[in-house]
Amino acid sequence: MNMDLLISPALAASPSANFDKKTIVHNKIYELKKKISEGTAAPEERELVHPEVLRSWMRCQKAGLDPKAYAAPLIMNSAAFEELLQRKELLIQAASHYIRQFEKTSPPDDECYISVSDENGVIVHVIKSYPNNRLGVIPGTVWSESRVGTCAHILCLALKRPISLSGPEHFSNIFKNIATSSAPIFAEKGQLAGAVSISGPLGKHSRQTLMLAMALAWAIENHMQLLSLRRRKKQSNTGMATRFTFDTIVGDSPQARRLADKAKKYASSDANILIHGESGCGKEVYAQALHNESRPDGPFIAVNCAGLPLSLIESELFGYEAGAFTGAERQGKPGKIELASGGTLFLDEIAEMTIHMQAVLLRTLEDKTIVRIGGKKYFTVNFRLITATNKDLAKLVAEGRFREDLFYRISVLKLKIPPLRERVEDIIPLAEYFISLYAQAQCKKPPTLAPAARRLLLRYDWPGNVRQLQNYMSYAVCMTERSVILPEHLPEEFHSALPDLLSSALPDLFSSAVNEAEAHEPDVPDAPDGPSRSGSIHPTFPSTTSRR
Repeated sequence: MNMDLLISPALAASPSANFDKKTIVHNKIYELKKKISEGTAAPEERELVHPEVLRSWMRCQKAGLDPKAYAAPLIMNSAAFEELLQRKELLIQAASHYIRQFEKTSPPDDECYISVSDENGVIVHVIKSYPNNRLGVIPGTVWSESRVGTCAHILCLALKRPISLSGPEHFSNIFKNIATSSAPIFAEKGQLAGAVSISGPLGKHSRQTLMLAMALAWAIENHMQLLSLRRRKKQSNTGMATRFTFDTIVGDSPQARRLADKAKKYASSDANILIHGESGCGKEVYAQALHNESRPDGPFIAVNCAGLPLSLIESELFGYEAGAFTGAERQGKPGKIELASGGTLFLDEIAEMTIHMQAVLLRTLEDKTIVRIGGKKYFTVNFRLITATNKDLAKLVAEGRFREDLFYRISVLKLKIPPLRERVEDIIPLAEYFISLYAQAQCKKPPTLAPAARRLLLRYDWPGNVRQLQNYMSYAVCMTERSVILPEHLPEEFHSALPDLLSSALPDLFSSAVNEAEAHEPDVPDAPDGPSRSGSIHPTFPSTTSRR
């Protein structure tokens, strides 16, 4: 990367350039900005600043901004900012570690500040600010180009690369004596996490300041990865690890692609999601993918509402204090909702939750606070709620078996997973995925699906959806002793459900099975005057008449 392309011309001209020379450059930039606004700038004059800066100036002019009138950035309300801090906990924790060290080593009278913003330009952490903070660089301020004009950390986030701006390169004149260097911070999977910026007086800013900002960004990135690794290890040890992402979900049918596209859009929001689908269609798979897309560094807590005894569901969800009831653990126990703070709470089989617990859950969703059973202290929790069901909740609401207010609260975003029979194109890819998975577990080469077996899989109705297909492929891998899976290697109940299909398809299946068997039989010479090799093969098929 050519760093000169990212550094302000006033700083890049010469590391040792005196103040007068830099002033001359600044005056030329002021003149250029004036000509840009008047439309009289010559092409060669435009080369004085980076094209990205010129484009930013043009956007600011189009937005109606006045360089002489500075509008301070907007400030988030306290509740929204508190939620943002919880979501960006990993970034803030990693950044604070290094920024504190910088603060200790910088002179007390040094007129500069370091700020960290999230990926949307919101300042989340600041140290050492200008007197009276006349620029409004405080935590919770929302910086945008349409509000404050051209500035370094906004361009840095937009371009996703380090950049420095000096004095008149900013659109607003309030920055005329200030230079800022910003560098982007990326998360573990390469997505933009935020930016770190170093600002100070023109006379004390140099190209080395941008290098320092980049070094800070790299250090923060590495520390974030370390913290994330530790957190995942801890989650794995407590049984909360997730393994599904949108990249690992198998399925290329039009229905699967539309579903994935919609789910990815949902992941960018913190709104509650209701996943609806038949049993075995993969509701938790999509819940995990949503979690890993939106809150990968937080815990994923899954609760099966149908699997908890009525007497325990409240203590499981909300936890309890020591001595809260007979049989309670001596030190108390946090509940699932408390454990999910900072991550995702997945409530499966939500339709099975009692009316009483529905009311308690609704109250928690409204104020995002909980209190343990037997306790008096309220905990603030921040979790992404994903619920799932195979029942028609709207019908249950009409029947009075599910609270209407809770239904609307949990179904802000809806995700309907089509059954496997409606996305036939995904059957064979899923089958081959499961075959590979179970063959690897048995330390054997994955067998292939015979054409006859493929046709049967495609004709089957799959009432148990993907889970049923997974179980059948596990059985087939176990039963086959060759490198091919034939119809006879599929489970007995599979054939029992297809007597008519097997009867009608028998000639076709017989021909395919013969070809498959011949392809995997050793080449033995025919006996004299005897039957041919192909004529001596009798493939085995389940009886279709005995099961009618």
